[in-house]
Amino acid sequence: MSSKQNDLMERITSYLEQNTRANQIGIYTVAGIGLAFAIHKVRPLSKFSRAADVPKHFIKNREPLRGRIVDCQPSIHGTRLLFDHKPLVRIPLWHSSKPPLPVQVWGTQLVGGNGMSWLQVVAVGKEATITPLACNKDALIGHVKIHWPVAPSPTLKVDNKKAKNKHIPMIEDIEVSEKLIELGMAKVSADIPPLPKNINYSWWTPWMKEQEGSASKGHSLQRAQDKAKSTRSGFWQDIIPPSRLDQAYTLLKPYIPKRTNKPTVNVAS
Repeated sequence: MSSKQNDLMERITSYLEQNTRANQIGIYTVAGIGLAFAIHKVRPLSKFSRAADVPKHFIKNREPLRGRIVDCQPSIHGTRLLFDHKPLVRIPLWHSSKPPLPVQVWGTQLVGGNGMSWLQVVAVGKEATITPLACNKDALIGHVKIHWPVAPSPTLKVDNKKAKNKHIPMIEDIEVSEKLIELGMAKVSADIPPLPKNINYSWWTPWMKEQEGSASKGHSLQRAQDKAKSTRSGFWQDIIPPSRLDQAYTLLKPYIPKRTNKPTVNVAS
């Protein structure tokens, strides 16, 4: 190696040794800025108890909020649930003192008291996920999905040495708005656009499942309401008259012989 190259290496080495402190400060500054940006975007320590506390980018990006439904209340604006939001990092003494977040179920309007009773039995006390869509002064508006525990199948087991022969806990996801409308306990809000006419459901249904926007959710609510109307479920039974086939079945039902199981006779061998 020539003398010029040796001098260059010595200069670089001396420069790095003299500016080690400055390089460390620069690296730590960049890392600190990145960490602050990540915390601001994710909010791992924030428990939301008011609609105004939810950041705008959470609503814009449809960031799901996980927690537990603790109560439901009637409201003039629609179905309102009290949601105990669970942040990524939970601080017991600080977070336990905050009230639950009021959430308005998007796209539904309860009819009668059966819907509120159904929510008290099915939704209250269950784990849920909220997809925020908008907010007003009183509540956060969004889709509500309940994680309903289902009895595990005896044939489905965990393939793990530590948890061998233990059942896997199964969870069924229930869309609150769609279920209420399908059971005839609620109707679609007036601001939801109607379904397009003369659609081919063979390709429409898979296409709708791939969509995640509010428009596709509105169409799924409309389809659930059409199903409730066709079966005259819930309050639709008082609005839509029965078909001629149903009327004929009602008239002929007393004359239809009931099916009885014949007793089995054991023949001695």
